[in-house]
Amino acid sequence: MKTQTYTSTPFAVSGAYIVISRVSQQAPASGDGIIVNAVLHIPHDEQHNIPFEMRFHARCAVLNADMHSTWGSPGEKSRWRGQLFTASTWGEAFGNAETFMTNEVMKLENAIVARRQALVDAEGNAQ
Repeated sequence: MKTQTYTSTPFAVSGAYIVISRVSQQAPASGDGIIVNAVLHIPHDEQHNIPFEMRFHARCAVLNADMHSTWGSPGEKSRWRGQLFTASTWGEAFGNAETFMTNEVMKLENAIVARRQALVDAEGNAQ
């Protein structure tokens, strides 16, 4: 049986993860492609907001949304945001979705790492 849903391992810095699921085929009037739904999950805090360390606002946008405390939609364990992908094969759609979503997560991962490094660098220059 073909994969119906794929869940990535959590990313090392943010703890974000990606879930990609089969949806259906396009409507006949739209085309013959197939559709997958890719959802990016970012763990939230006790107040269902993204963690303070990830609140970059306009400095970092993921999936075309600035990283505010209420980025995405609230879920049980995470805030999430999704996007549909269309292709001619399931494999192509899953691959395109995974590549795109990984690149989006890396924006956040890189912003967090850069911020942490800025603090380390500031300590190194302390007098």
